[in-house]
Amino acid sequence: MNVRNFLEEKQKREVHVPQVYAALSRLESLGLVNSQVDLQGSAGRRGRTRRVYEVTARGLQLIEARVRSSHGAGAKEPNRHAGEKAAAPA
Repeated sequence: MNVRNFLEEKQKREVHVPQVYAALSRLESLGLVNSQVDLQGSAGRRGRTRRVYEVTARGLQLIEARVRSSHGAGAKEPNRHAGEKAAAPA
């Protein structure tokens, strides 16, 4: 799971799969990400479906606003917890 690995690396702690899906579900309900089932990527996964998440335009606007505000506050580096990629398979 790419999202989980990214979060573990950035936060320097273990992240559990249910935490990731709960967060993605909340982001989707807020209209910040969209998801869809990837039927081609699901092949070969022993029948398990693969859901692909993509940051929406509204989500990108929120990320950009947060980066701008963190730069304005004298931060050395932008906060990128919302994701560095526009789409990441879960």
